[in-house]
Amino acid sequence: MVATAASVAAKLPWKQIIASLPTVVSTAQRLWQDWRATPTPKPIDTSASLETQILGLSKRVEALELNERTQAEVVSQLAEQLQGVAAGLKEQSTRVGRLVIAVSVLAIALVALGVMYAL
Repeated sequence: MVATAASVAAKLPWKQIIASLPTVVSTAQRLWQDWRATPTPKPIDTSASLETQILGLSKRVEALELNERTQAEVVSQLAEQLQGVAAGLKEQSTRVGRLVIAVSVLAIALVALGVMYAL
């Protein structure tokens, strides 16, 4: 299990991941700060006038929509980062395939040389 995790970690395109981290982190921090700065909404007073209730609900909806847009930005950036990781893994897979072929050819050549010298 440890060897598998290490081999997967070795195949990750760390340069791409590290390059995109500052953007993701700054957006996530902004999202967190916006969320913390938003005061806890007061419960809607059901005995207040209909206009007051609608205004309170409207403010809550606006805050939720802003939060949703910010979350969408973070998700978009994470998707871009994952796309980079996937592209890097595909490149690593291609390299590993080529390496396996090269090692196989080399092993066959060494066996052939061994057989030739044994005769």
